[in-house]
Amino acid sequence: MFNKKFILLAIFLLSLIAISTVSAVETTEDTSSIGIDTDEYQLVEQYDDEIESVEDDLTVLDTDEDTSSQLCDDNVDKLGETIESDIVGDGEKKDLNLTINCEPVVYNGTAMITIEGFGDAQGAVHGYIPGGISSASQILGGRVMFFFRGMTENTTVYIEYQDPNGIYNDFRTELLVIVFNQTNTVIESSPVTTVYNGGKYLVATLKDDKGNPMAGIKVNIKLSNGKTFSPTTDGNGQVKVSADGLAPNTYTATITFDGNKYYINSTKEVKITVKKATPKMTAKSKTFKAKTKIKKYSIVLKDNKNKAMKKVRVTLKVKGKTYKATTNTKGKATFKITKLTKKGKYKAVITYKGNKYYNKVVKKPRIRVKA
Repeated sequence: MFNKKFILLAIFLLSLIAISTVSAVETTEDTSSIGIDTDEYQLVEQYDDEIESVEDDLTVLDTDEDTSSQLCDDNVDKLGETIESDIVGDGEKKDLNLTINCEPVVYNGTAMITIEGFGDAQGAVHGYIPGGISSASQILGGRVMFFFRGMTENTTVYIEYQDPNGIYNDFRTELLVIVFNQTNTVIESSPVTTVYNGGKYLVATLKDDKGNPMAGIKVNIKLSNGKTFSPTTDGNGQVKVSADGLAPNTYTATITFDGNKYYINSTKEVKITVKKATPKMTAKSKTFKAKTKIKKYSIVLKDNKNKAMKKVRVTLKVKGKTYKATTNTKGKATFKITKLTKKGKYKAVITYKGNKYYNKVVKKPRIRVKA
């Protein structure tokens, strides 16, 4: 009987020891998921007191401690809000010199928060939204990243770090994530009709949905012939592209603003019609003496920009005879008339046949031959 009771007692004691040993083992859950937020990280009990006290810690700061402003936007002047950070320590540990980067978020978008400057610090950094998502991100290469998805309103995100090795001071900060709706945009532009090298421009104006011009924005313009341009809007929200150099034809210009984090993209198509230009020919009436064997007659040919048209073939026809000449660098062509020997008045016909850029030009000066 004694032996049976002793055995039962021994078994009972061994069971207690085993249970105690299992309870003493620390259970850890790996929450080091870089840049991933999930419902697994809903606020747990151990953070409740911290969350309630963070705001007090941040608003009642020791003026001798290092503080910095953290706004989840790169345009503080526009929003006019700042949130403070606090390094909490006893003066014996090292301070962290951190750089926090966070940009505004489009409605229902994802906030990406990057924190650099942890150096050789180890452990996890916790980011959380009161009453919402909590995420732990492991320090790798001196930096951590957080992603908070589905942002629909301006939200304060709290960041905390406690060095598990006791080397660095604790760090706490809060960031205001700015959530905004992108603004619609419109491109205004009218069709262009011109002649070759006519000096006209395709003009486009970029405006927001309230009609305000948008300055300093790159706009892309692509013509149906493959040519592309990327001008930047001026103070009036305008860009200009010269139609000079386009061969006579009809083109479609596609004007595009690609959009950015503040504005929605927009596109506009317009037609550019280029017609042939008409050169200017100067051909004056002239009188020759009948005894002059070679009668030299000259004309000047210039384009629609008043520039000399060189190496251009022109013809002169008078009394059934046709003469040919070519313009020089000054646009001057000289005909040598040899079959006009009798006294009288003659009508000459001078012709430039034109090409794919210029229209045909005909002049009919009077030529007089006297004794």
